[in-house]
Amino acid sequence: MYDKRLLRRVATESVRHGKGLWTRKMARCCQDFDWENVLESVAWRKVQEKWREELERRPKLSTMQTIIMECGEESRCAAIKMKSERRMILKLRGGTAPLQVEMGRWRGVKRQERTCKECNSGEVEDVIHWLLRCSTWNSQRQSLMKMIQPSQDDAITTAKILTQACHNHQLIAQLCIMWKQDLDTCNYCYVCVIM
Repeated sequence: MYDKRLLRRVATESVRHGKGLWTRKMARCCQDFDWENVLESVAWRKVQEKWREELERRPKLSTMQTIIMECGEESRCAAIKMKSERRMILKLRGGTAPLQVEMGRWRGVKRQERTCKECNSGEVEDVIHWLLRCSTWNSQRQSLMKMIQPSQDDAITTAKILTQACHNHQLIAQLCIMWKQDLDTCNYCYVCVIM
């Protein structure tokens, strides 16, 4: 414990002067008030504020921001047991998947020039394009869409796919098939080799 803290100095002085009862009462009050949980709650709120600020400030995190807006913050990847599957979902959600939008950023290519090399549609190859639009993945996408649980609006979005994948092993398996096939035809960089 840091010796210069005010509470530590007061406690030391009270014990030295025979006022230990005050110290015990103060400790009991802190326990009764559940001070540790209050501090933890305040700290967690601060972390969430900083995270939201970063989401708004960094366009790379746009997929994550969409997931939070559409599906809420409770959509976590902790339920995914296999490290490689969890890593794939986190890369797709966090903007670090080896798609042209990210590879081009590393090479300094303008965003509008980071187009899909698979379908030659001229669209920027980002997570939305890869999951929902790229014609190269039409057959795999059909299998994927059958696994998505419909909601009130029936719109299937990237956020919905990536959120439901955290709780549906068959959905993750289908995403892995697309991911691995994409990496097999990929000549991106060392990131693909790591995966």
